[in-house]
Amino acid sequence: MSVTGTFELPGLLGNNLTGSQITPTSFSFSDGVNTITDADVAGNPSLYNVEFNFHTDSGGDITSWSIYLDYGPVSTPFYPGTLGNVGDTLVRIHTTGGQFTTAWDIGTVFTCTAINTDRSCATDMEFGDITSSPGTWAVSSVPVPAAVWLFGSGLFTLLGITRLKKVS
Repeated sequence: MSVTGTFELPGLLGNNLTGSQITPTSFSFSDGVNTITDADVAGNPSLYNVEFNFHTDSGGDITSWSIYLDYGPVSTPFYPGTLGNVGDTLVRIHTTGGQFTTAWDIGTVFTCTAINTDRSCATDMEFGDITSSPGTWAVSSVPVPAAVWLFGSGLFTLLGITRLKKVS
């Protein structure tokens, strides 16, 4: 079991963050069976709990992360015992690594099998995980749009033509 995914942030991260929660502009994560995307959350936000937390170094580079993506009728985020009704299911995709106290990739499905006296659910859990060995972290640069290159070359061409006219 490994978690794979991508996300885009609205801008550069700050320096020396210590577990700061950041809201991505887009994301897609999969545990190999289930996939949760920003479009899913936007389509039905009441069924999702999403949390992206990061540590950064003095240059603003990510040194560790913890990303929780839960889908289901959850009354308290990240606690599977709080599903609402028998038969309700909760899908959790979670990856964390680096300075955080745990390091794991996990995909889990909890199904409520019975309601306990405290209104929490007894759950049947199916999952796969890799503990102490989370996925690797890679950062890719965002390519400069072609329009910027086109604009720049056009600007230099105009400057060159103007300079040639002044010389002649």
